Amino acid sequence: MGIMGGIGYAISEYKWVRFQNGGQLSLLDVYDACTRDFGGVIRVLLSIRMDTILIPAVIFQIGLIALGPAAQEILADYNETVTCYVEPPLRTFQVKDFHRERWYLIPVPRRIAQLKGIKLDYIPQIGFGSASSNTSRGFLTYRYGIGSINVTWHDMPTMRTDIDCVTDSYANARIIDDQTLNVSTLRDYLGADQPIDVPRIFYAESMYNRTHYDRERLVFDVLDTPNYHPEDRPLVGEQTVVIVTKGGQAISSTLNNPEEEATVEQCTLRSYVSNSTMTESGTFTAEIHPTWENKQLIEINYDDLLNATYMGPRHFAEDKRVMDNAYAYQLSLIATMTDRNNTKFHQEAADRWALAVPDNVENAFTNYIRDGFYRSDLLMTFYAPDEQIPSRILLGEACFADDITYDLNQSAYLGLSLASIFPLSWWIVLWIISLYQTNGISRGNSQIALMATGLTHSVSHQFKGFSHTGQAQLFNRASKVKAWFGEIRRSDGRRGHVAFSLEDEIQPLRVRNQHHDDEAAA
Repeated sequence: MGIMGGIGYAISEYKWVRFQNGGQLSLLDVYDACTRDFGGVIRVLLSIRMDTILIPAVIFQIGLIALGPAAQEILADYNETVTCYVEPPLRTFQVKDFHRERWYLIPVPRRIAQLKGIKLDYIPQIGFGSASSNTSRGFLTYRYGIGSINVTWHDMPTMRTDIDCVTDSYANARIIDDQTLNVSTLRDYLGADQPIDVPRIFYAESMYNRTHYDRERLVFDVLDTPNYHPEDRPLVGEQTVVIVTKGGQAISSTLNNPEEEATVEQCTLRSYVSNSTMTESGTFTAEIHPTWENKQLIEINYDDLLNATYMGPRHFAEDKRVMDNAYAYQLSLIATMTDRNNTKFHQEAADRWALAVPDNVENAFTNYIRDGFYRSDLLMTFYAPDEQIPSRILLGEACFADDITYDLNQSAYLGLSLASIFPLSWWIVLWIISLYQTNGISRGNSQIALMATGLTHSVSHQFKGFSHTGQAQLFNRASKVKAWFGEIRRSDGRRGHVAFSLEDEIQPLRVRNQHHDDEAAA
């Protein structure tokens, strides 16, 4: 700011020297504008060609604007380390605990055949419906650490679901007829010579008497007292489906010749325990990163599930709820997959998924199923609301930026200092020259000095009729009037009035003062 002010001050002094050699009166406005920083320069930018001394002034004014941002490089931070640590209780997070919390309800007498699925049975349908989103971000119920760069929750136990599939044939694959609940072949159920819309999902033959339709029809005596029911063993087991597609693709289509065009796969649901990592980076939404590393298959002991005591709410065995929660969750997933009312839903959801799937993922219907499982798994573990039993509390690792220490960047400081020397030297030299040429009298931007000196009659006469016009008209007129600044000549040799006049009416200030100096010396 000091240098910019000095440039303006030097220019304001130099204009009095400039007019001793004559010039258009419009230069007065040009010089005045250039003393008002960059805003004034813009106003008269097209008129600067009238005087070359203003060109370096304009360049310096523009260059000085860049000095502000450049000065920020003088102080350099050299300590940007981050410290991470677990600090309760501000960074807690709640997840649904499938180890100890019961995800399902089963009425008395608590026979395994009564189990229809998880309490939040809407979760799988939301999962399949959002399979095309390809994201794991969302708002979660955690307490954010104020002041932290990010918070990370490591090794979060997550129940994951997958499918194991083997290829079958349209002619031989056997399914459960969802109308009669009897075993049928695909060929008999769908026909061999009529068009069918795919993809379609059916219960496999091994699910006979174990479909969700069958479970809805079962009735048990609430006064049944035995805890163990081996007769229910045929009613529990692996959950298997038969999938019919065109070439395995997820996109919906019509098979005109099912015998030749249909791709049939028999898939069994598998449940695993794995870990997830969740990161929050100050956006109040969390990014979840599930992993299949170190996954452990959940071995479901169906004989244990026949024991009503095991299914009861007061069973406190270690990790007691992993197996039965996984089984209940599979029941809800397979019911959502095979329900006859969801056929159109899956075809439309798979179409959306096929359009949104990344290039590195095979556009297969089984991958749509896996993504539906993935979304449902996340919803069940992280997003689903709790009911009575509180969720498992996990502590997050918060990362904080250490105090930043600043140091002087010597190279940047030297460059900035040298860049300032040129405009500083320029305006000091110009200012000294100006004062020397005006005998040490500083008039600067003084409006009173302009009024006191004024215009001679011969010059002011050229502005006759312009006293009521605006600055634009006056500027145009002044550009056609040439004047000189100096002392009006007098016949008696005495000092004349200083004014702006025609060349033949005045003499330069230095000439007049030098003449008096010579007389004094004589």
